[in-house]
Amino acid sequence: MNKKTLVFISLLVVILLLLSGCTASRQPVSNNDGSVAGAKVAWNFDFFQRLKEKILSRFTFSRPSRPNLEQKKETPVVNQPDQEQKVDQRQDNTLSKYGSGDYNFTVEHQNKTRFYSVHIPQCYSEGQAIPVIINFHGGSSTAEKSEEGIGGMNRKADESCFIAVHPSGLSSVNQPGKQQYWNAGTLVQIKEIDPSIDDVGFISKMLDELEAKFSIDAKKVYATGISNGAWMSYRLACELSDRITAIAPISGGLILENCNPKRPIPIIHFHGIKDPGWPYYGGNSCWTDTYRPPIKDTIQRWINIDKCADKPQITYQKGEVACETYSCQLSSKITFCTIEGGGHTYPGGATFQQLIPKWDDDCALGQGRGVGKTTQDIRALDAMWEFFKDISL
Repeated sequence: MNKKTLVFISLLVVILLLLSGCTASRQPVSNNDGSVAGAKVAWNFDFFQRLKEKILSRFTFSRPSRPNLEQKKETPVVNQPDQEQKVDQRQDNTLSKYGSGDYNFTVEHQNKTRFYSVHIPQCYSEGQAIPVIINFHGGSSTAEKSEEGIGGMNRKADESCFIAVHPSGLSSVNQPGKQQYWNAGTLVQIKEIDPSIDDVGFISKMLDELEAKFSIDAKKVYATGISNGAWMSYRLACELSDRITAIAPISGGLILENCNPKRPIPIIHFHGIKDPGWPYYGGNSCWTDTYRPPIKDTIQRWINIDKCADKPQITYQKGEVACETYSCQLSSKITFCTIEGGGHTYPGGATFQQLIPKWDDDCALGQGRGVGKTTQDIRALDAMWEFFKDISL
């Protein structure tokens, strides 16, 4: 039997099988009104359906199942023990568990929210007390600008292992916004400063919080500041002498009428001879047009308060910088650094180009169009730390 014959027989068998599975029936045909009009032949092809089912039962075709995305969308499993540990850590943060880094805090005082930032050095370890330096910004400035201007106090804190604190003054009464000031006294009247503000009380509360949050050496709390911040440093030395160990004012003097510290206060002061903000030999400030006494009046006042020797010793001299130190009662000392040609700037710090509003010969002389020259013959930040580090209450 040849190939063609086999194909013909196979086709014939298939046709016969198909016909054997088909049945005919007569079905009634209804009119629209429901009456029977006749009948028609209807073929039943159930066989084909049965044949299809047999074939599918014999041959199964598998293909990858598609995931139901909605059903597979599961909530991530939370590790409950880790979650509890994080909560505990957050709670511990309120119980003085802080590591190295930068933190911002607020404290309520006189119905006002006051701000301060803290830099914890890399050397910090819970339970090991380390010193603190409070850095006061100048008038019409901010804590951030002061940290940068002084030459990077936070970096110095990391190098020398102390906590750097940067409090913020309040915005001026006539110029709300980022221009902040300190109420440091009344001998120099500035309209932007509100005399009712208790900045000493604010700093005292801030120190309370620092002692609660961090391991600080309460016997080694120092203060520095420039311009209006220098004034504030002097006020703390007068009114918070039981908590402030020593101070390092820059380009600003004492403007408090009464100063009665409980103990001699060690001081290192930096001042430029061509300072337009607080003239070295006395005179009106180029910015506020208010009188400033000669800066040596401030130094002499503290020499009397600390009961120092009459004659100082030269303890530093380089280029345009000369520092002289007075020995005082109870091992205290006062160092006064004069910068020849220096302006209203941080010695060894950043150079600013703040314009001088009042443009006359007195203010412009030797100043260019800025706050004056920034000497690099001494770095105030390094010098004050060397002065501070061995002084304790």
